[in-house]
Amino acid sequence: GNDFAYVYFISFYILCSFLIINLFVAVIMDNFDYLTRDWSILGPHHLDEFVRFWSEYDPEAKGRIKHLDVVTLLRKISPPLGFGKLCPHRVACKS
Repeated sequence: GNDFAYVYFISFYILCSFLIINLFVAVIMDNFDYLTRDWSILGPHHLDEFVRFWSEYDPEAKGRIKHLDVVTLLRKISPPLGFGKLCPHRVACKS
């Protein structure tokens, strides 16, 4: 053999090891990104709508409303957070 073969083999081995480790880390990071994505059907506009309607029943911002107002509040808020305007009062009270 040639002395150049030893240098070539060692450098090839180090380069391939470096590439495999980077691919391994990339796969782990990609899966972590996939698992931590927010797949929620609720968006910021749902929260804004809820806050707007809640403030009608709690103008002093105490964090409480009367129990009689809960069904009315939920009927005003559109789905998926509330029942929506088309939900009959009788059905909303059963839920």
